[in-house]
Amino acid sequence: MLLLGRLPQTGDLVTLEQWQLEIVDMDGLRIDKVLAMPLTDPKMVFMVYIVLLTFLVLENGFIPTAFLPGDTLLILTGVLIYQGVLPLAVIPLLILATFFGTWLGYMQGRFLGHTQLYHRLMSHLDEKHKEKVHYLLNKYGIITLITARYIAFVRTAYPYIVGANEIPQGRFLVVTLLS
Repeated sequence: MLLLGRLPQTGDLVTLEQWQLEIVDMDGLRIDKVLAMPLTDPKMVFMVYIVLLTFLVLENGFIPTAFLPGDTLLILTGVLIYQGVLPLAVIPLLILATFFGTWLGYMQGRFLGHTQLYHRLMSHLDEKHKEKVHYLLNKYGIITLITARYIAFVRTAYPYIVGANEIPQGRFLVVTLLS
């Protein structure tokens, strides 16, 4: 009552130190149920940003890290946004991290595509995934660049293969940003 300055009601929110308390149920004038939620710590939110952005850059930009759980992290991010832990403004940062990672993969394919290092990196992927990327690129061309973003493992391999095949960087970047 002191924090509210009046008698509490169901649905009232009260902040007490590092906690947000929500009055869930009242029994007359008596508070029956309270939901206690910790307030978001800015340091922890910053760490979540760093982990999300790093994982997205690595998953999209480096063949050995193709196993990272990018899809799962994006679902978790959606939940955190819904819960109010992360702001909606995190979405453009996620898009930029994915774009940057994809561009790094393209540049690696472009400069390393004809080296033994490139072939060793590509050996970490199943042959069927590489064949799928080549097949899609040959059959559908630019449409593959748009849809590859949504196919697991293909999204990691296609920037390398596109870079190694020396598809113009400008076209690749525009299509990647649009997808």
